[in-house]
Amino acid sequence: MVRMHNPPDELALLEAAVARFYEQPVPKDGPALASYLTRVQRVSDRLAVKSSQGAAAFAETDEYDNQGSVSSIHWIRVNCHLTGGAAADRVAVGQQLESVPESHQSLLEGEIGFAHLAHIARTSAAIEETGTTQPFDEMPLLEKARDLTVGRFIDFCHHVRHAADPEGYAAQEVAGVEARSLSMKTGEGGMVWLRGVLDPEGAAVVRTAIEPLARRNGKGYDASTTAASPMPRSSSPAARWTTRWCPSAAACGRTSRSPPPLRLCSSALARRPPTSSSHSPSRPRRSSGWPATAASPESCSA
Repeated sequence: MVRMHNPPDELALLEAAVARFYEQPVPKDGPALASYLTRVQRVSDRLAVKSSQGAAAFAETDEYDNQGSVSSIHWIRVNCHLTGGAAADRVAVGQQLESVPESHQSLLEGEIGFAHLAHIARTSAAIEETGTTQPFDEMPLLEKARDLTVGRFIDFCHHVRHAADPEGYAAQEVAGVEARSLSMKTGEGGMVWLRGVLDPEGAAVVRTAIEPLARRNGKGYDASTTAASPMPRSSSPAARWTTRWCPSAAACGRTSRSPPPLRLCSSALARRPPTSSSHSPSRPRRSSGWPATAASPESCSA
């Protein structure tokens, strides 16, 4: 008697096909690589949608609780090795897929990517939570998604959410401001670790202040030499900038080889370093959540 074997399931076939594909070399020339990258990404996007359908179905079960997770998103984040935002995207897309059929079809045809679809789904869910009785119209978002990069499309989604629910959107913004925090911890050798969560305006202030310090400091500047050599710490751009905001090293009780604590930056972040160039950009708008005055000698004390 011939023994019948159970045929492999579709997921096993997919895993085998991916394994074979992974062993193939990538193309060498530019045009072939351009086609290769877009085609691989389209396949990846379609698999992400399928994963999202599974994530939404998983969220309807109690399996995540049985395995000791606090939510389905928490379980997906840990076991699927995703960030919290990516795990939430999977659940949102799966739950809203029937509400955005045109967007789903556009992804399958390669007109938009999974990131676009995720933000369309999140916007649909956010508007649905307002309690409106109006059906969600995906077409304005989809038309923009076809034309805009993901970054610009996110901004457009925020505008749509604000128009649909001004009070709810404003409340969310206020909650984001109240949740912001910034901590600075000093370790061995004076190294400083920064950890924080900022609202968009506060983040813009920090970015404006810090980004110039990451640029090369004129002809012959060598960042590796500055960081690793036994030169005074105050010779680095960041140290010179924080020292410049300290009225005097003597007032702080420190020498040029011992720059003020990095927490001084929190007093100076709302202002740009002084410059003699007439072409320097104007100072950014001050945020109400950050000090707007330069550091005093008292604030420099350890």
